[in-house]
Formats: sequence, C-alpha cells, structure tokens
Amino acid sequence: MERLFRGACHPFRQRWETESIITQGSSVKLAIEVVSTNWQDDYATKQIAYQALGIQEYWIVDYLGLGGRNFIGHPKQPPISVYYLVDGEYDLHQFRSAELIKSPTFPNLELSIYLCNKKYLQLGSSLRILLNILNQNHGLPRYHHN
Repeated sequence: MERLFRGACHPFRQRWETESIITQGSSVKLAIEVVSTNWQDDYATKQIAYQALGIQEYWIVDYLGLGGRNFIGHPKQPPISVYYLVDGEYDLHQFRSAELIKSPTFPNLELSIYLCNKKYLQLGSSLRILLNILNQNHGLPRYHHN
C-alpha cells in the first residue's frame, strides 16, 4: 500500500506528480520555489539538492518574509534570493522591494518582488505571474498548476 501512496505504481498519478524526476540538472535553466510555511525546505534542503544536481540558477521567492533570519536578515524583509552556480557552488544575491532582479540566465529580465506583490497576493498566483513574465520575455515553457 505504501508503494501505491508514494506514486510509484499509483494508477491515477504520474511519476512527476509525486517525486523528483530530474536526473540531469544541466537540462534545467531555472528552478523557482515560492516559500510557504515549510521555508526550511526551500532555503536548506532544496538549495543543497539543486546545487548537487548542477541546476544553473535557483530562485527562492519569499514575498511574505517567512524565511529565518539567517537566510533573509534582520529585520525581516521579503526577498527574492537568486542562486547562480559558479564552479559547482551557488553564489547568492538577494533582491528586495523595488530592486530589479539580476539574473545571469535572463539578463534582460525586469521584475522585482514589489511587482509580484502588487498584483498577486496568493501564493500560487505569484508563481504563475512570475513564470508567465519569464515565458513572455524569454521563451520558457508555461507553468500549469491546478
């Protein structure tokens, strides 16, 4: 029964819905996580995993400032953290408020956390607008989430 629950043989779920299926990080241009109450996963666990996989760029969108002070500073101010892989390790740059995000992968990007917050207040909507902006300007696949 556990095997069915985890999705390996579940008749109604695809493998990608229940587990990570990325095997070659070099095939991923950008991974984005939107922080919720499990912020430790995004700032620690996933950051380490994505770095080990070799995913070139990783963003943490913490538009509510939920992350711990070690990660977003004190006093807490909501950031978008951009990690970029250099010699196998991530370099971190954080952007707040109206600062325009600088992305090595998307150098012409014009987006700030302020723009995400101003128009979209729900977690899922913020991710959708961010990815749709990237798609419009840079030809990324569209994000579909139910």
